[in-house]
Amino acid sequence: MELEKRRADAVLTACNLGLKEELERLLAEGATFSCRDKRGTTPLFFAASRGHADVIDLLCAHGVDPNDDDALGRTPLHAAAAHDRADAVHALMRRDAWIEAPDHADDTPLHLAARMAGRLTVEALLGHGAKVDAVNKLGLTPLCEAAVVRERFDVADALVRGGASPSSERVNGYALVHVAAAMNRTRALEWLRRHDDDAKDDESFDGTEGVPGGMTPLHCAAAAGATGAAAALLAAAPVGTGWDAASTDADGRTAAEVMREGRGGEGVDRDAREVAAKEIKRAARRTSRTKGGAAGEELSFSALDAAAQRTRVIEWDAVRPEDRTKRRVPPAAWRALDARAELTRQADLCDFLQKLVDDADFQADMKTPRVRPAVEEVIQNFHNVTKWRDDATVMGVLNKFRHVQRYCKEAGVRIRFEDVVVRDAADADERRGRVATMREAANGALERTREDVLAFESDQKKGSNECSGGASEGVVSAVERSVGFDGRVLALALAAIAAVILAAVVQLLGSPRLSVDTL
Repeated sequence: MELEKRRADAVLTACNLGLKEELERLLAEGATFSCRDKRGTTPLFFAASRGHADVIDLLCAHGVDPNDDDALGRTPLHAAAAHDRADAVHALMRRDAWIEAPDHADDTPLHLAARMAGRLTVEALLGHGAKVDAVNKLGLTPLCEAAVVRERFDVADALVRGGASPSSERVNGYALVHVAAAMNRTRALEWLRRHDDDAKDDESFDGTEGVPGGMTPLHCAAAAGATGAAAALLAAAPVGTGWDAASTDADGRTAAEVMREGRGGEGVDRDAREVAAKEIKRAARRTSRTKGGAAGEELSFSALDAAAQRTRVIEWDAVRPEDRTKRRVPPAAWRALDARAELTRQADLCDFLQKLVDDADFQADMKTPRVRPAVEEVIQNFHNVTKWRDDATVMGVLNKFRHVQRYCKEAGVRIRFEDVVVRDAADADERRGRVATMREAANGALERTREDVLAFESDQKKGSNECSGGASEGVVSAVERSVGFDGRVLALALAAIAAVILAAVVQLLGSPRLSVDTL
C-alpha cells in the first residue's frame, strides 16, 4: 500500500512538472495513471493545466480518457483552456477531446479561455471548431466574457475574427452595448463603437427593439448608476441610431428620470447620480432642438458648469488616442490624458506585484537560504527543476513567481526578485504609498485636462479680439501653453515614476536577469 501511494505521488508530480522520461520509468515499474490527488485531480489534468503536450500524448496512448471530467464537469480541455495552454489544446484535440464539453455552469472550454487565457489559446480552440455562440447558464457568450465582462480586447478581436458578431449577440435579450452600459464598462463601450464604425453598422447601439422593458443602453446605465458609462454613451451616440437622450422606455421614463430614481447601483454617490441626470437632460434638450430644426449648437466646454466639464473629461478619457480626432477630443486635452493613461497603467502593474509583496509565505520563503539560489537556478535552466521537485517550498515560490512573470510578459515588462521581495513591513507600506501617489497623480491629470482646455478656450477668445496678424500668433501660443504640463501634476508623476519598484519594472527592460522569456 505504501509503495502504491509513493508511486501515485510520483506519477502526479511527473505529470505536473512534465517529466516524460520519469513517467515512462514509473510505468515500466508498474505504476498506473488512475491515481488522483486529495482534491481529485488526475494526472491528465495536471499535464493539461501545465501545458505538457508530450505527457498528454503519453497518457492518452496508454488509455487515459481525454474527456474524463471532474466533480465540476470540467474536462482536461477546460483545464488547458483556463491555464492558457495552447499546445495542450492541440494535443488533446489530436486525441478527440470534446471541444464543446459543458461544465456545471455550461461553460465550454472557449468560455474559460475567453475569461482567463490569451489570444493564442483562444485561436487554437477556434481553429479546432469551437463555437463562438455558445451560451452558459448566465446567458453569456465567449465574446461577452472577453469584451464586456473582462475587457480583454485582444481576445475579443480574435473571437470576432473567428466569427463572433458584436452587433448581433444578445445576453438574455440585451445587446452587448446594454450589458456594457449596465456594468459601467466604458472601455468596452468604446470597443463596441469602434467595431460598429469599422463595420459601418450601428446595429449594436440601436435602441429598444426586442429589448426587455424597451430600455436603451442609456437607460441601462442609468438604472445601474453607471455614471461613467452614461457619459460615454452621450459622447458616442449620434441621433440616427434608434435612440437618443430623450428616448423613453416601456414605462415612458427618460434615462434622466431613471438615473434620478436611483433604484440600482448600490454605493453610487447620490450627487454623482444627480450630476449625470442633469447632463442627460441637457443632451435631451439639445437633441430636441436639433430634431425641431433649431440651431442646436453644442455649448463650448467653458460654457458648461464644472460638474458637466468633469463629466466631459471622463468621456474623453475613455477614447483611444488614435480615435481622438474623429471623436473631437480637443488637442489641448491630449497631454494630460496621456499622462493619466501611463500613470494608471503603471499603478495597475504595481498593484499586481503587490500581491507577492503582501504574501507573507512568499516573503518568508524567499528569506530561506536555500530557496532563492534554487529558484534562480531553475529560472536560468528549467530542466534544473528535477533537482527540486520534492521541495515544496521551492516549488511553491517558483509557481507564484512564474504566475507574476506571465502577467508582466503580457504587459510588456520584465521583473526581478527585488521588485517583489521586501525587507520588512515598513518597506511594503512604502511601496503601497508609492502606488497611492501614482493614483493621486492620475486623478490629478483629469483635473489638469479640464484646466488645460479651459485655458486654451480662454486664449482663443482673447486672440479673436486682436487684429488678424496677432490673432494667429495668440492661438499658437495658447496651444503651446495649454498642452504644457504644469509643475503640480508633473511633480507627482515624476515622484511616482522614480519609485524603486516602478524604476525596476520600466528601466530594466533590457536586463538579462529573470527574463519572462526564460519561463
